[in-house]
Amino acid sequence: AHIVSSLRVETIMTDTQEDAASVIDASLGVGEHGPRPAGWPPVGSGDTGPLDLTAPRGGFVQAVSRSRLVAWAERQAAYVQLDVVPGDHTLAGRSLGRVWVADRGDDGLDLGEIASAVLVGYERTPDEDPEFGIVQLVDVAARALSPSMNDPTTAVHAIGHVAALLGRVASTERGAFRLSRGQDDSVRLIERDRTVPDYLAVAVRPLVRAGGTHPQVLLALIDLLGYVRAQAPEESASVDAELDYLLRGAERDLADATDREAVRTAARRLSDPR
Repeated sequence: AHIVSSLRVETIMTDTQEDAASVIDASLGVGEHGPRPAGWPPVGSGDTGPLDLTAPRGGFVQAVSRSRLVAWAERQAAYVQLDVVPGDHTLAGRSLGRVWVADRGDDGLDLGEIASAVLVGYERTPDEDPEFGIVQLVDVAARALSPSMNDPTTAVHAIGHVAALLGRVASTERGAFRLSRGQDDSVRLIERDRTVPDYLAVAVRPLVRAGGTHPQVLLALIDLLGYVRAQAPEESASVDAELDYLLRGAERDLADATDREAVRTAARRLSDPR
């Protein structure tokens, strides 16, 4: 009975949501997040521009050793910016970020040591990737909407789990960057962070495309957007952008005028709850 229960799609979705919520709390709610500091990086006048930090191999960014990067930057009097986040796919030789240093030395600067501090593997892992669980649940919903399954009920349930995670993301206060400081309290490492619009796009748009002929799916997505707006009113512009995308999909894909009007009405209530 336990094995049968663990294989039910509802059990899988619940477990995925719980695991993803733990990753979101650990990744987004811990550490210093904020805007890029003014005048960063404060390198010396001898600097001739940033060096490119390239991936030693192709694959998915799985983890970042911030302590190694900050320690190296302090030893070299350098500053590091990562332009990839866990979950991104890269190719061998492609840029991971940039390094600023005033004195590169007579023989140049070997960046291999810090390139290896960005762990790249052949599969996407959830450990430091708060988007991964959302993507998995979106995939469940999209597969349920495929012609071979035609199961919009399961898709709506999956959207409910996605909504819970997006609300958690939206309610976590942070900026567009993660900042790591050295022992002298200067910011030595800046990492690009995913924003709420990034999360919304990866959750809403694939399901508008996959489920555009199912009014109950579109209505569930509107409910999702309303929940995100309630959790983070400052993200209203991002919510409106996804709502516009959804409405265009509804006008294109819903064959019945009654279904189209039901979606329009729900969208109007979201835009003007009065």
